[in-house]
Amino acid sequence: MTVTARIREVAPPITAAPETESMALTVHDLVTEFRTRSGPLRAVDGVSFAVPRGGVLAVIGESGSGKSAMLRSIIGINPPSARIEGRVQLGHRDLLAMSPRERRRTRGREISMVFQDPLTALDPVYTVERQLTETIRKQDPGIGRGQAVARALELLELVQIPSAAARLKAYPSELSGGMRQRVVIAMAIAGRPSVILADEPTTALDVTVQARMMRLFREVQSEVGSGLVIVTHDLGVAAELADDVAVMYAGRLVEHGTADEVLTRPAHPYTEGLIEANVRPGQDRRPNAIPGAPPSLRRLPPGCAFAPRCRYAVADCWAGQPSAATVAGDHWSRCLLVPAAEREPS
Repeated sequence: MTVTARIREVAPPITAAPETESMALTVHDLVTEFRTRSGPLRAVDGVSFAVPRGGVLAVIGESGSGKSAMLRSIIGINPPSARIEGRVQLGHRDLLAMSPRERRRTRGREISMVFQDPLTALDPVYTVERQLTETIRKQDPGIGRGQAVARALELLELVQIPSAAARLKAYPSELSGGMRQRVVIAMAIAGRPSVILADEPTTALDVTVQARMMRLFREVQSEVGSGLVIVTHDLGVAAELADDVAVMYAGRLVEHGTADEVLTRPAHPYTEGLIEANVRPGQDRRPNAIPGAPPSLRRLPPGCAFAPRCRYAVADCWAGQPSAATVAGDHWSRCLLVPAAEREPS
């Protein structure tokens, strides 16, 4: 069945991401541009979404689509060459409007990040105990060392590390990949932040450990009550963890909706291609890779960036970037296959 056949004509076009007290994180029209010798490179282009308290958003797409640059822009750790525009709100406070000092104070306490490779987030020359207690005391300067050690032990038990007291004395190199990732998660939730960002947190783990880590993420995130934004290229991770799914291509979100809607009734050819290319263990079909490769962000094609790889592309796809159009409820897509009556004005 084609994308066209899946689209249902309903509802008015989408509006900007909601900004209410129930939202842990609201991102509106986020732009990230890097200065390079070849000229400006726009890695994130007008991204908007919202994550409610206790909710999980999975952002999926191929490597180079801008997912990691988006997370780094949200938490504020892009290099000085980056130019960031838009709004990134924790509740009603705009992170991008804060001073660098204020922004640093929010990290860990109000917003934290879990990186893809735990070895880049952990210092190999310090024990797990020292790194956890330093994180805890930085976020709560009034806490004593004994209290910090007790809290570190609680965190390791929360992320289900066996023999947690013994692991406190270990160095990162003495732990398995799965345990190191659990330590990084413990550090990320130490300050009980309202938002957790996770950048491909299960990529380096084998399938069995991935499944355990996905369950752990959901349990810990629910326990802490944080909103979670998880970047992944694995649709199985998105299906298991997420309430909502956003699809990113060439720096833009091209589809957004509930995980069930997007992953079972895709309304963008790129999403359909990702699903066909992503075969899970036990399935009896071979993956069907999307033809071609993602475009260079320095030389995007005219019109829809996906048009050169799209099996449904028509002449109009090259004429201009398609605006967002409602598919059903909160499910929207940037594709000309969505009926014109449902489309936002450009």
